[in-house]
Amino acid sequence: MIKYVYTIFLSIGLVTANAKSKEVSGIIITLNNDTIHTVFEIPVRSNGQPRFDKLVPQITYIDKRGNKNVLVATEAKEVQFQLPGQPLERIVSHIPKTLAPSRMAKNGFFLRLIEDGNVRLMEWHSSKWVEIHFRKTEGGAVIFKNDFGIPKQMLIGLFDDCPALQKKLRNNEYNLKTLREIAQYYNKNCAQ
Repeated sequence: MIKYVYTIFLSIGLVTANAKSKEVSGIIITLNNDTIHTVFEIPVRSNGQPRFDKLVPQITYIDKRGNKNVLVATEAKEVQFQLPGQPLERIVSHIPKTLAPSRMAKNGFFLRLIEDGNVRLMEWHSSKWVEIHFRKTEGGAVIFKNDFGIPKQMLIGLFDDCPALQKKLRNNEYNLKTLREIAQYYNKNCAQ
Protein backbone atom coordinates (compact mmCIF):
# COMPACT_ATOMS: atom_id res chain seq x y z
CA MET A 1 0.00 0.00 0.00
CA ILE A 2 2.73 2.50 0.91
CA LYS A 3 4.60 1.66 -2.29
CA TYR A 4 1.60 2.73 -4.41
CA VAL A 5 1.08 5.99 -2.51
CA TYR A 6 4.75 6.88 -2.97
CA THR A 7 4.50 6.17 -6.71
CA ILE A 8 1.43 8.38 -7.06
CA PHE A 9 3.04 11.30 -5.23
CA LEU A 10 6.21 10.94 -7.26
CA SER A 11 4.22 10.91 -10.51
CA ILE A 12 2.21 13.98 -9.51
CA GLY A 13 5.43 15.77 -8.54
CA LEU A 14 6.99 15.05 -11.92
CA VAL A 15 3.92 16.26 -13.79
CA THR A 16 3.72 19.52 -11.86
CA ALA A 17 7.49 20.10 -12.08
CA ASN A 18 7.42 19.99 -15.89
CA ALA A 19 5.79 23.19 -17.08
CA LYS A 20 3.57 22.80 -20.12
CA SER A 21 3.84 25.25 -22.97
CA LYS A 22 1.43 26.26 -25.70
CA GLU A 23 2.40 27.56 -29.09
CA VAL A 24 0.48 30.74 -29.77
CA SER A 25 0.68 33.38 -32.49
CA GLY A 26 1.69 36.87 -31.51
CA ILE A 27 3.84 39.85 -32.32
CA ILE A 28 7.14 41.31 -31.24
CA ILE A 29 7.47 45.10 -31.33
CA THR A 30 11.14 45.79 -31.89
CA LEU A 31 13.22 48.64 -30.53
CA ASN A 32 12.72 50.36 -33.91
CA ASN A 33 8.91 49.95 -33.64
CA ASP A 34 8.86 47.29 -36.35
CA THR A 35 6.29 44.53 -35.91
CA ILE A 36 7.31 40.89 -36.31
CA HIS A 37 4.60 38.24 -36.47
CA THR A 38 5.77 35.01 -34.86
CA VAL A 39 4.81 32.03 -32.75
CA PHE A 40 5.63 32.01 -29.04
CA GLU A 41 6.04 29.09 -26.67
CA ILE A 42 4.08 30.31 -23.66
CA PRO A 43 4.40 28.31 -20.43
CA VAL A 44 0.95 27.64 -18.97
CA ARG A 45 -0.48 26.35 -15.72
CA SER A 46 -2.77 23.34 -15.59
CA ASN A 47 -5.77 25.72 -15.78
CA GLY A 48 -4.47 27.23 -19.05
CA GLN A 49 -3.38 30.56 -17.52
CA PRO A 50 0.02 31.90 -18.63
CA ARG A 51 2.98 31.37 -16.25
CA PHE A 52 4.11 35.00 -16.18
CA ASP A 53 6.88 34.12 -13.72
CA LYS A 54 8.48 32.03 -16.51
CA LEU A 55 8.25 34.98 -18.94
CA VAL A 56 10.15 37.48 -16.76
CA PRO A 57 13.72 36.68 -17.86
CA GLN A 58 13.05 35.64 -21.45
CA ILE A 59 10.41 34.60 -23.97
CA THR A 60 10.88 31.73 -26.41
CA TYR A 61 9.66 32.20 -29.97
CA ILE A 62 9.83 30.17 -33.16
CA ASP A 63 11.17 31.88 -36.29
CA LYS A 64 10.03 31.33 -39.90
CA ARG A 65 12.50 28.45 -40.29
CA GLY A 66 11.09 26.64 -37.27
CA ASN A 67 14.07 27.40 -35.04
CA LYS A 68 13.50 28.22 -31.37
CA ASN A 69 14.97 31.54 -30.27
CA VAL A 70 15.16 33.35 -26.95
CA LEU A 71 14.08 36.98 -26.71
CA VAL A 72 15.32 39.15 -23.83
CA ALA A 73 14.05 42.59 -22.84
CA THR A 74 16.98 44.47 -24.40
CA GLU A 75 15.87 43.19 -27.82
CA ALA A 76 12.22 44.34 -27.91
CA LYS A 77 9.85 46.97 -26.56
CA GLU A 78 6.83 44.71 -26.27
CA VAL A 79 5.41 41.26 -26.94
CA GLN A 80 1.72 40.57 -27.52
CA PHE A 81 -0.09 37.23 -27.59
CA GLN A 82 -3.50 35.79 -26.85
CA LEU A 83 -4.13 32.28 -25.58
CA PRO A 84 -7.47 30.71 -26.59
CA GLY A 85 -10.26 31.99 -24.36
CA GLN A 86 -7.94 34.51 -22.65
CA PRO A 87 -7.60 38.29 -23.05
CA LEU A 88 -4.81 39.82 -25.13
CA GLU A 89 -1.62 39.92 -23.07
CA ARG A 90 0.94 42.69 -23.45
CA ILE A 91 4.39 42.05 -22.03
CA VAL A 92 6.69 45.08 -21.96
CA SER A 93 10.45 45.30 -21.50
CA HIS A 94 12.12 46.94 -18.53
CA ILE A 95 15.83 47.70 -18.37
CA PRO A 96 16.80 48.59 -14.79
CA LYS A 97 19.01 51.60 -14.25
CA THR A 98 21.47 49.73 -12.09
CA LEU A 99 25.07 48.68 -12.23
CA ALA A 100 24.41 45.38 -10.46
CA PRO A 101 26.38 42.68 -12.29
CA SER A 102 23.46 40.31 -12.67
CA ARG A 103 21.92 38.70 -15.72
CA MET A 104 18.65 40.58 -15.06
CA ALA A 105 20.45 43.92 -14.96
CA LYS A 106 22.27 43.14 -18.20
CA ASN A 107 19.32 41.72 -20.19
CA GLY A 108 16.48 43.49 -18.43
CA PHE A 109 13.22 41.67 -17.83
CA PHE A 110 9.64 41.54 -19.00
CA LEU A 111 6.64 42.92 -17.11
CA ARG A 112 2.95 42.17 -17.70
CA LEU A 113 1.17 45.37 -18.76
CA ILE A 114 -2.11 45.84 -16.87
CA GLU A 115 -2.98 49.46 -17.73
CA ASP A 116 -1.44 51.63 -20.43
CA GLY A 117 -1.32 55.39 -20.74
CA ASN A 118 0.74 58.26 -19.36
CA VAL A 119 0.86 56.16 -16.21
CA ARG A 120 1.49 52.49 -16.85
CA LEU A 121 0.59 49.82 -14.35
CA MET A 122 2.68 46.67 -14.72
CA GLU A 123 3.17 43.40 -12.84
CA TRP A 124 6.48 41.69 -12.16
CA HIS A 125 5.94 38.01 -11.46
CA SER A 126 8.19 35.69 -9.53
CA SER A 127 7.43 32.16 -8.43
CA LYS A 128 6.57 33.48 -4.94
CA TRP A 129 5.02 36.95 -5.31
CA VAL A 130 3.84 39.67 -7.68
CA GLU A 131 5.11 43.25 -7.62
CA ILE A 132 3.09 46.07 -9.10
CA HIS A 133 4.95 48.89 -10.89
CA PHE A 134 3.61 52.35 -11.73
CA ARG A 135 5.63 54.17 -14.36
CA LYS A 136 5.01 57.68 -15.66
CA THR A 137 5.81 57.92 -19.35
CA GLU A 138 7.85 61.09 -19.01
CA GLY A 139 10.44 59.01 -17.16
CA GLY A 140 9.15 59.87 -13.71
CA ALA A 141 9.10 57.77 -10.60
CA VAL A 142 8.67 54.05 -10.55
CA ILE A 143 7.15 52.64 -7.41
CA PHE A 144 6.66 49.05 -6.43
CA LYS A 145 3.97 47.21 -4.57
CA ASN A 146 4.66 43.83 -3.11
CA ASP A 147 3.75 42.13 0.14
CA PHE A 148 5.02 45.19 2.01
CA GLY A 149 2.78 47.66 0.16
CA ILE A 150 3.49 51.19 -1.01
CA PRO A 151 3.83 53.99 1.50
CA LYS A 152 0.80 56.23 1.04
CA GLN A 153 2.90 59.40 0.85
CA MET A 154 5.02 57.90 -1.93
CA LEU A 155 1.88 57.07 -3.90
CA ILE A 156 0.50 60.59 -3.36
CA GLY A 157 3.87 62.11 -4.37
CA LEU A 158 3.91 60.19 -7.65
CA PHE A 159 0.82 62.10 -8.72
CA ASP A 160 1.97 65.61 -7.76
CA ASP A 161 0.73 66.88 -11.14
CA CYS A 162 -2.84 65.76 -10.35
CA PRO A 163 -4.23 67.47 -7.23
CA ALA A 164 -7.67 65.88 -7.68
CA LEU A 165 -6.18 62.38 -7.53
CA GLN A 166 -3.98 63.33 -4.58
CA LYS A 167 -7.10 64.48 -2.73
CA LYS A 168 -8.85 61.17 -3.46
CA LEU A 169 -5.83 59.27 -2.15
CA ARG A 170 -5.66 61.38 1.03
CA ASN A 171 -9.41 60.83 1.58
CA ASN A 172 -8.96 57.06 1.12
CA GLU A 173 -11.25 56.94 -1.91
CA TYR A 174 -8.53 54.78 -3.49
CA ASN A 175 -6.17 52.37 -1.78
CA LEU A 176 -3.61 49.70 -2.62
CA LYS A 177 -6.37 47.33 -3.72
CA THR A 178 -7.51 49.78 -6.38
CA LEU A 179 -4.22 50.42 -8.18
CA ARG A 180 -5.78 49.83 -11.60
CA GLU A 181 -8.49 52.39 -10.87
CA ILE A 182 -5.83 54.89 -9.76
CA ALA A 183 -3.98 54.47 -13.07
CA GLN A 184 -7.24 54.72 -15.04
CA TYR A 185 -8.29 57.88 -13.18
CA TYR A 186 -4.94 59.55 -13.81
CA ASN A 187 -4.86 58.60 -17.49
CA LYS A 188 -8.45 59.79 -18.06
CA ASN A 189 -8.47 62.97 -15.95
CA CYS A 190 -4.93 64.19 -15.41
CA ALA A 191 -2.68 63.07 -18.27
CA GLN A 192 -1.76 65.82 -20.69
